[in-house]
Order: sequence, then structure tokens, then C-alpha cells
Amino acid sequence: MANSPDRVRVRLTDISPRAYEHPADRGALVALRSLSGFDTLVKSLFGRINERSLRLMFLSSAVRVSPTQFPELHDYLRDAAYVLDLDEVPELYVKMDPSPTPWRSAARSRSSS
Repeated sequence: MANSPDRVRVRLTDISPRAYEHPADRGALVALRSLSGFDTLVKSLFGRINERSLRLMFLSSAVRVSPTQFPELHDYLRDAAYVLDLDEVPELYVKMDPSPTPWRSAARSRSSS
């Protein structure tokens, strides 16, 4: 379970991931899924990627956020995990790059309702 934040926060228990999904993302996904063969194509493409090597490539030049490295970001991350009722605080890495690159790997998720 995520650690409790230092400040008072409302915890959104049993929230569906769809509740914090951006409407534009949801719309784009619906549009893509309506394309014939899209799911098969995506599975085929991602099946060819070695996730471990891709993860190592991204993480080799990044710093993991922790209580000792980027403590303020770590507090925000811990608070967000608590509010969203996540079982675990996800890993967060910071990389010196002029363009932000959000990315996640092997995220475990609860079944959405």
C-alpha cells in the first residue's frame, strides 16, 4: 500500500483507471480500436520489442526519484499514489532532456470496472 502523505488528502478508494483517463486519450483509443486489425497490429509490434533492453536503455541515463534524490518530487509522487489508491508507489525517474518523455514499463493494474 502507498505510504500516507504528510498532508491531509482525500483518498479515492476503488477508483477505476478510466476516472482519471483524459477524455481526449479515451476518444483517440476508441477511434483506434474501431480500425479493423488495430489490436492485432499493436500486439504484433509490441511482441517484437524486448521490453527489458528498452527499459534499461531509458533508465541508464536517468536518476530514480527517492526520499534522498529529488525529495520534493518524491513527496508529490507519494501523495498522488495515495490519492489514486494505488497499491504501490510507482517508480519515477528524472532524465536531463529538453523534451519530456513520459514512459512506463510493465505496469501492474487492477482490473478496470
